Amino acid sequence: MLRITLAILISIVATAVNGAPDPGSRQWINERVSLWSKVCLGSLPDFNQAGSKARSLGFKPGGNGNLIYKNTEVVLSFPGKTRKCSCYMTFGTTKPKAATDLMLTKLLALGGKFEATPSPRTIGQIRTADGPMTVVVLTSKIKGRDWVATTIQGRHPCPNN
Repeated sequence: MLRITLAILISIVATAVNGAPDPGSRQWINERVSLWSKVCLGSLPDFNQAGSKARSLGFKPGGNGNLIYKNTEVVLSFPGKTRKCSCYMTFGTTKPKAATDLMLTKLLALGGKFEATPSPRTIGQIRTADGPMTVVVLTSKIKGRDWVATTIQGRHPCPNN
């Protein structure tokens, strides 16, 4: 899986300006889940347009091939250049359950294309003409901060995004 250095994440969070929206607010969570939905869900099944979609939304190149959203803690990448491509995104929030619930709502809005699974390792699968794509959403606490990480694993190598 993708290696995102903790130092990059901490430095991005440390550069946040006072007066920024509350990381648990509806606005904060909606913005981040919307980015995930527009880039990752919006470029299914092959992530062919993911890079251009991300750049049009304000993502800029960061270290290790990651894309960073407007100097925030939001990190996006597409691991799998030679094997199965994934759309991987992490972001911080003080309300990870609210964020993951909203992500599930976006997935359920796909209708019959999304199937929840009972596996504790995945949230479900998105059915495409190329076959099922596994969706994983994890939450973790790193140095006292809550993080959400999500991966949608594709079926083909990543395009040149």
